[in-house]
Amino acid sequence: MDINSMKALFIECIFRNEYEEETILSTATGFLIRRNERIYLVTNRHVVTGKDNFSGKLLDLEKAGRPNELKVYLYNEIFLEEDKIDWWANESYLPLYETIEIDEGKKLWMEHPIWKEKIDVIAMDITEHCQRRCQVLERVRKCRVDTALYEKELTILSKPKVTDEVWLLGYPYGYSSTASDGYFPVWSRGTIASEYEKKLCVPMDAIQKEMPYENIPAFLVDARTRKGQSGSPVIQKIGDITFLLGIYSGRTNPESDLGYVWKTQLIEEIIAQAKASRETRI
Repeated sequence: MDINSMKALFIECIFRNEYEEETILSTATGFLIRRNERIYLVTNRHVVTGKDNFSGKLLDLEKAGRPNELKVYLYNEIFLEEDKIDWWANESYLPLYETIEIDEGKKLWMEHPIWKEKIDVIAMDITEHCQRRCQVLERVRKCRVDTALYEKELTILSKPKVTDEVWLLGYPYGYSSTASDGYFPVWSRGTIASEYEKKLCVPMDAIQKEMPYENIPAFLVDARTRKGQSGSPVIQKIGDITFLLGIYSGRTNPESDLGYVWKTQLIEEIIAQAKASRETRI
């Protein structure tokens, strides 16, 4: 099995009311990265807000709901005797706000410090959650555990170019390879469709929101993608080496197979503000 199948995470976007009743609004994809000894869940902004990031309109018109919690299926690498490795996954509930009310002033996720809501990427520091979870597993399974994540792959050593093959790891319409030890993603093949090193020029009528920009730090990928793949890691494989090129966030148009990929650099910049904030408090 390819190790990258352990790194894409199945997400259910949930609204939980005051009676602890939960409603699943949609499904999506995310992944974990480790930076500065912290673990972050990365996904799209529209996944946690329940709104189209360009138009600001509700995505779920039928239920007219916005999530206040994510149910994420996290993996753990379990070290057994004689250096053998096994994998185990279970569902984890991650609140999106400090209280049950949806109050973006008390959100538990971070946007880009400069682009803010214009960028369809967020990160959540879930280090303490992962540590508590690992401690429980160590007591129950009597073994050492670690979480499957991207780490070194954040540094771009390759030079992606137009027509290069890439892979999107996600859950179209919630489909996955399901086993007793988790939900493995569907691998969708794509090609880089716009110059990776350049900013993407977006027609203003495609944005559908009065914002003073046209050029965004993203590139296009040509791939057959569908709902549920929002938040998918977009990777390039060169031999046995994997490079994380960005995060997928949806098609440019329902009739097109071109989709947005926000560059890895943005994730670095979102996380950097968290480090700066911790250092300031210290």
